[in-house]
Amino acid sequence: LAWTNNPATAALPPAGRREVWAETVSRHGPTPQDPPDTWTGYRLRPEAVTFWRGEPDAPSHRRRFHLRPGGWLAEDLPG
Repeated sequence: LAWTNNPATAALPPAGRREVWAETVSRHGPTPQDPPDTWTGYRLRPEAVTFWRGEPDAPSHRRRFHLRPGGWLAEDLPG
């Protein structure tokens, strides 16, 4: 994935990204199934996530999502 992870590939539709990936695999071989020994992974299971969007000419906006048994509940917050 690292060979194809760039803005040009990200801008392609799904079929185009698959084509780039297939071409990369044909050049470099298949991706190893196990990560390198030097990689570390973490699993995050957030109960709440807040996104903030600033505007140069308007008040900022925050939106918080809370994990509930039925899914995520969105809450708009003051900037």
